[in-house]
Amino acid sequence: PTPTPCEVYVDFRANINPLDLFVTLTLPRPGDAVGWYYGPHNPTFPRVQNRASPIPINRPVITVTQAEPLVEPDPFFPFPAYDLDGLPFVRTFPALSTADGSGNTNILCANGATLTSFGCNGQVSGGAHPSDLPPFEGYDFRFKTSDKVVSDNNEFYYSLTWKTFDGLNTVTSEILINFCKAVIEIGNTEIFDRAAEWVTLDSADPYSGNIVRQLPNTTIECTLAGPCKLYAHAAKFQGSSGTATTPGDEPTIHLDGPEVGGNVTDQRTLANGVNVIEYTVGAGEGTHTSDDIGKYFSVCFYATSRVRCRSVPLCFKVKIIGSSPYFIPPTPPLVNFGDDLRVDEITEQAVCAGFTVSFRIRAQDDDAGEFVQIQTIDSTGDGQDLFAPPYNALRVGNFSGESNPGFIDVTYTLDITNGVAVDPVTRRTTFAQDRNICSQAADNTLEARFRFGYLPDGSFRSVTKCHKIHFSGPPTFITTANRLDGTPFGQLFGTVEERLRTVDAFIGQEKAITFRAQDPNHADSTKIFFLSDPGIPNGADTGVSVCEPQVLPVVWDANGIFSACSVSSRTVRWTPSNESDLTRNYRICAVSRDDVSSSICPSDKMSAEGWYGEEHCVEIRVVLPEIIWESDSKFGHSNMTVLNAYVPCSMEYLVRASDLSVGVNSSAVTVASPYSVVIENTTRLPSRASLRPDVEGRNATSTVVYRAGRGDEGRQDVVCLQARDNWHTKSTGTYCVIIRIMRCAYCVEGADTLQLIMRDTIGDFNWLRIWAANGNDDGDPDTQLVENPDDILASGQYEKQVVNVGSLYTVNLGESLSELAGRFQTTVKKLLVLNPDVDEAGPLLPGQELCVAPCTDLPIISPDA
Repeated sequence: PTPTPCEVYVDFRANINPLDLFVTLTLPRPGDAVGWYYGPHNPTFPRVQNRASPIPINRPVITVTQAEPLVEPDPFFPFPAYDLDGLPFVRTFPALSTADGSGNTNILCANGATLTSFGCNGQVSGGAHPSDLPPFEGYDFRFKTSDKVVSDNNEFYYSLTWKTFDGLNTVTSEILINFCKAVIEIGNTEIFDRAAEWVTLDSADPYSGNIVRQLPNTTIECTLAGPCKLYAHAAKFQGSSGTATTPGDEPTIHLDGPEVGGNVTDQRTLANGVNVIEYTVGAGEGTHTSDDIGKYFSVCFYATSRVRCRSVPLCFKVKIIGSSPYFIPPTPPLVNFGDDLRVDEITEQAVCAGFTVSFRIRAQDDDAGEFVQIQTIDSTGDGQDLFAPPYNALRVGNFSGESNPGFIDVTYTLDITNGVAVDPVTRRTTFAQDRNICSQAADNTLEARFRFGYLPDGSFRSVTKCHKIHFSGPPTFITTANRLDGTPFGQLFGTVEERLRTVDAFIGQEKAITFRAQDPNHADSTKIFFLSDPGIPNGADTGVSVCEPQVLPVVWDANGIFSACSVSSRTVRWTPSNESDLTRNYRICAVSRDDVSSSICPSDKMSAEGWYGEEHCVEIRVVLPEIIWESDSKFGHSNMTVLNAYVPCSMEYLVRASDLSVGVNSSAVTVASPYSVVIENTTRLPSRASLRPDVEGRNATSTVVYRAGRGDEGRQDVVCLQARDNWHTKSTGTYCVIIRIMRCAYCVEGADTLQLIMRDTIGDFNWLRIWAANGNDDGDPDTQLVENPDDILASGQYEKQVVNVGSLYTVNLGESLSELAGRFQTTVKKLLVLNPDVDEAGPLLPGQELCVAPCTDLPIISPDA
């Protein structure tokens, strides 16, 4: 008994069998109202408010003509119904009907099914609660006259009791069916005739077209702007079939009851005998205000002709519907008002890697006092959601039914944390599957007026507009797990300088460097270009960008996705020469580009041809030879090294040089350079010398062969050599040795004996002198002790047997050959034989060495003596 509303809530918290809930509220004062809310409790947005009982649209008396059978002997009787609250559960049925039949009457639905207490659609499995029933708003039904026993009395009425139920309230009404004899009385004679029938025309023009003998649609929807007009057509036919009307007996249509919400605005009879009545619902041409949204208007007609029987009544139900919300700019693809929304196609929206992209979906409703709610959901159908991990897109804006227009901004950042996967080994970037999101706008007709708009939720809805969220990104350079086949990288990620890889090349050997790029969009095509700055080495072949068709692995398809050209490669080939600038490294930089010609991506690398990706550089270092003399080489350790030679043997001096340079291949493995070492003389060789190559390649070996003959003792030659690479880029420089032909020494050859050596050197047969000269160690590493005069073996550093044939004497100031010959009991001639480089006529120089064979001027003893 207070002005404060009293609310009663019933909460279902268990699995229970279907039931009907009946609650009785006693209203303490006249005029108090009770409101029923059906559905989840939400006082600010009630799902159903039952403020009124259902209203059946039927006439108290329905006349059925007793005449020859019609095409369908059981005529239709329209029996629409509605509820002022717009409840979707309105149904009508005979009072005595059951779940299986229509009671003691036989009433059929328009579809031929029996009209039961559950209406024409039958009982829904699982329960009889009104909310379980399919929605409908009344019926057209048939009253079977063929099985009824009726009186010939025109005043006979058949009574039917009906119930109309809206899910909460039931209204009972009664229908009287009058069976009228359709006769014309001429004198005492009764001639059976036909009553007028309701027909339709097969044209959109209500005043033209061919006759179709069927009932018209009696449920009409009108917008606020109108026009809101309904048309009823009646004709009187000559027979039960065909469309020939009765000339001169055209019917007339009458209102069956008062004008409700409108008035008759036109009525005429057409040339084909059809009478047409136009009824306008609303003001003027049938306009309404927003207060009429969800309201129903009903009007009934009957038709008469010369026969005294009326037609069956024809009742129309007119529902005033509001405007449905509609999308407005800047909802893609709309730019200006009036643009085509292209609702039948999915509008693509690019979401760009590395950027936050937002686009707005906006909708408005033209009905005053209504707000717009926008629902945008992921409709891809794979169980994932753009607005949930791992995508995490946002929906922000005023879209919850609090404004008109309403808008929702879809905001998404495409990065490594939101749907982007980057392989840490190969750098391959993979996007998640493109998402489809669909939006629909609804007004708040139910909330604003507590009247239903469209079923099932009561509000008017827009068309559904879908957008494809296309993940877009530029191509990136990729490699392989083993780095053998792919773009060379220093660090896999970072700046250009951090990713820079230096690769080694060798003179004369082709170096191939492959750049490989992949676009994360498998449908895009990728090309690779070399940058003009810094350019490429002279003579390099840049090749062309080549597509690499392949099946790419994706998480949403176990079989992968075939891509014709999202992966491409380009190989630059260069062979450095000795004419190249070998003092610098050569940098080659490339960039990849896809073929997306337009995008909303806010990148300065977008162009009319496509989206340019990252730049990547590779540096080529030309590895130069590093030539050295080996430690066992007779050349290269110090300049003008003195080497000894002995007559009459051929002396061999080992010369060895190597290249120590190495490089790093594409797999980061150290490899030896391919250079060959060349050992060559840098000055003309003496006549006694020759250079013999023995081993070629990275480690080269040659031999200096030197042969001195008798008479060369005391002389010397200079031999100059260098080691270089085969491309003439690096060398050891020139190294020279002095080859000195030793005096007083003889190199044993073949079958030499001490006696033969004595004879050949000084013409003496006393071999004991040589044996004596080699009996003690003289400190010379080239000579050896001769312990057994019959066994002279090769040894020493030259692997030769060198024996002394005399003694070395150092000349003092003023000494001469004759003086020395007398002193050592030899002859000048023998001194000259042992010292062929001495000029007999010239003076001896202090410090000059001479070979002296003492006691060789004694009487010669004959072997026979």
